[in-house]
Amino acid sequence: MKIELLYAPGCPNRPLAMERIEAALETLGLAATIAEVEVGSTEEAERLRFPGSPTVRVDGGDVEPDARSGRPYGMMCRVYCGQDGVEGAPPVPVIIAAICEAGKQPRAGQDKHRWGEESKS
Repeated sequence: MKIELLYAPGCPNRPLAMERIEAALETLGLAATIAEVEVGSTEEAERLRFPGSPTVRVDGGDVEPDARSGRPYGMMCRVYCGQDGVEGAPPVPVIIAAICEAGKQPRAGQDKHRWGEESKS
């Protein structure tokens, strides 16, 4: 599993996003390497399809399903809807859902039995 934290330089919500990724992994009992990707220009934001800072992706997909297509890309702050209103980082349950969704769809060349599932044969 590949988890990425994309951010603009100086993003004040980057540490909170990292804490929430780590909390989601801990809740699920998983370990993963988190790649931090600094997005430094409008051109790079367009190339990376970066909808704002911070952005969290699991296996290349944004943790917010609605943000996976059709959003403007660029150097801007990003907000998320949480239980208490607008937040500067994705809520832990949103990250957990994205990790679980990614776990149900093995990538090419990987064993289909993931997340502790036993073979039924």
